[in-house]
Amino acid sequence: MIHHVIDEIYSAMMLPNDAVLYHAPAGNSWSLHGNVIQGVPRGEAVPDYWKKAVVAGGNPKVQGYTQGPWTALTPWFVVYPSASHANPAGRVRVAVSSLAQWALIADPAQPQNIRKAKWEKITASSLPTWTASYDFNLVNYIENAADVSKDRAYRVYQLDGSLHPLHGGSDIVRIPSGHNSGQVLAVFSQIKAWLPDGGAGDRLLLSVGADYYPNENVRATDLTGANYLPGAYGSRFRYITSTPQYFYAANVVDPAAIDGQGNHYYETNNDYARAGGKTYLTREELRENPPPIQTPP
Repeated sequence: MIHHVIDEIYSAMMLPNDAVLYHAPAGNSWSLHGNVIQGVPRGEAVPDYWKKAVVAGGNPKVQGYTQGPWTALTPWFVVYPSASHANPAGRVRVAVSSLAQWALIADPAQPQNIRKAKWEKITASSLPTWTASYDFNLVNYIENAADVSKDRAYRVYQLDGSLHPLHGGSDIVRIPSGHNSGQVLAVFSQIKAWLPDGGAGDRLLLSVGADYYPNENVRATDLTGANYLPGAYGSRFRYITSTPQYFYAANVVDPAAIDGQGNHYYETNNDYARAGGKTYLTREELRENPPPIQTPP
């Protein structure tokens, strides 16, 4: 059973999206498949383009975030309509629950031994604490999305009349005290989602992922020059159905795989990789120490 779930996690990061996304920018890798970006919570692991932006921003404090450990993280999700979505605008709802996240902490005595590492749960809330409509580039905030659920066990959100994607997540959580974030080998995220009153024309997809933060007090708007987090990783977009199902993501890839645009499924252009650092696990390594998959009813 556990190997089946490991394969699901791996597929979430390596297979293409289930469908073309409605009005999504064609040049971004997330519009095609999952990917690992920062991978591990280190300033040296931020992509070159993000580092270049904050250096150009001229804020010495923010520039300092390109080195050393990042000590906080949060899970997130995105609900995006398919280009083939046929339901009338303003009538599409999605339910979500069981948002959770774990970090794989290395054994200080054997930091490279995957089997000796320990998974620790670090999510503050199993339900989203914020969700909003964003533009189709997933850059610009539009407005908050109201929870229309009548049950405290899950949240229900409705897409706006223009079918803008929904982006939500949980609180920013500090990596457990006593652990240096340089010892974080992997992070695993999950969420449960379904269409509570889906119709035949509904074509909604979901991606789940995580963001690292320099610390729990930093916000994207503090990051002069960039004004966004580089992102730890994000899964492929998979169809949501009327049956509740889990969506998984982790910094796990095939390091040799190349997509149709000639790119790896993980970010290679950063100081950490150039120094010989590794920002991902392979499927075989994840099988050596699988995450504690949470599957409540």
